[in-house]
Amino acid sequence: MAYIERLSAESKMTVAKPLEELTVQEASELIDELLQKGNGGIKNGTRRNDSWSNGARIGLAFKVCYLRWIGSGTNIFEKRNHFIQNVLETYELLNEIAEKAEAA
Repeated sequence: MAYIERLSAESKMTVAKPLEELTVQEASELIDELLQKGNGGIKNGTRRNDSWSNGARIGLAFKVCYLRWIGSGTNIFEKRNHFIQNVLETYELLNEIAEKAEAA
């Protein structure tokens, strides 16, 4: 949410829907739109690989895994190590996708 708030401030755009109510897909699309309009994440045609981008990816990985685990009724605290591993694997997948997107 902090990343979206920063991008909306940089692009001088307001977000109509409360950030807490955004789905993962809506948040992702909003980030893309804010990056394009504000040019806040584009440098020489490629996306930044900075702490904000990495923070957004780990946040997204956590949210996706959390929603999937909670939705299936699994207690993340009872299977803490497995949950952490799942988040890290999802984060690595997002990084791989970002790298391939930059190369395209």
